[in-house]
Amino acid sequence: MQKYAQKRKDTVKKTGDLTVFFDELIAGSFFLERLDRHGKDYNMTDGLRPLSAEEIETLKGHGNYSADWSLINVEASFSAQNIIGSSFLGRCVLGRFDGTPLPLGDDVFFPNGIYNSTLIDSRIGSGALVANTSCVSGCFIREGAAVFGLGLLSSSLPCYFANGTEIKVGNEIGGREIRLIADMDFETASSVIMNREPSFVKAFNSFCEKYTARMNFGRCVVEKGAVIKNSTAVKNCFVGEYAVIDGASLVEDSTILSSESAPVIISSGAVVKKSCLQLGVSVNDMAIADSSLLTSYSTVTRHGKVKNCVIGSNTEIAEGEATSSLIGPFTGYHHQSLLIASLWPSGRGNIGYGANVGSNHTGKAPDQ
Repeated sequence: MQKYAQKRKDTVKKTGDLTVFFDELIAGSFFLERLDRHGKDYNMTDGLRPLSAEEIETLKGHGNYSADWSLINVEASFSAQNIIGSSFLGRCVLGRFDGTPLPLGDDVFFPNGIYNSTLIDSRIGSGALVANTSCVSGCFIREGAAVFGLGLLSSSLPCYFANGTEIKVGNEIGGREIRLIADMDFETASSVIMNREPSFVKAFNSFCEKYTARMNFGRCVVEKGAVIKNSTAVKNCFVGEYAVIDGASLVEDSTILSSESAPVIISSGAVVKKSCLQLGVSVNDMAIADSSLLTSYSTVTRHGKVKNCVIGSNTEIAEGEATSSLIGPFTGYHHQSLLIASLWPSGRGNIGYGANVGSNHTGKAPDQ
């Protein structure tokens, strides 16, 4: 995201026109590039083969079931030894599982493979783990990812991972709408919200249409190194590399951009819906992020609630509520308080206990 932020600054300095940057964002989009590659890999058939009769018998002997074994294709080096007690429905593609232990966190390791789970129309990469999971449907689990103790991992068409979702910021009634885009940095989002000149708004909406039109891979993706465990449901999500979803109540219709050096963490009863989470974001301790863009290293924690918001980097929303607001970077928010329908692009402040900003709740006069 820092790369795009710098490119945005260079483009605006050179041309004086932010709309020129929109096409550059599509051309250099990290997220769209990854999604394109996953789509190609998911549909790749080179090196695949059907199960042999001996492998089918081995799988049956390990307590596995399929209504039609001919619908399962495997990589050339496939071994049936680490697939136990699982069901396969529809067309599935399986990699090679050699039982190498995968880290699940807290110094816990589990051998890669497929154990006590149900898979429907999904592709599981070599060295991945799916264990004790009720249902994996319409998903692409990449090499080295781990899914353990999950209720549901699924996707349904169309699947845009929150991209293109329109939210109302600065006014709950409308007038400063913005569409969520996974790659969009805070400065660009702030410029879109603050600039309501009709031709500019039209250019941004056209950009969003082009961006979402590139998203033609309607499968839930779990990238390498990601760990999803002990959670209720993950639906229609792009889960980036080394992200951790641990004990979440619900994660759905969202993009989670993550990396090994800046993993996204969603944990301890958290709920994430229709949102885009960028590098290093954390949503934990029964917090809720709904229909929002959380830029890099921002946090929602301790029952905090964020809805229809754009949150700047290194901002923490804890315990209180933020709705329909643009909240700049390095903002602290650590007690029961409200920030509603407010524009605060510069950030770098603190919301104190009992604050009731940007609303007319409890009989207080509007203070915008």
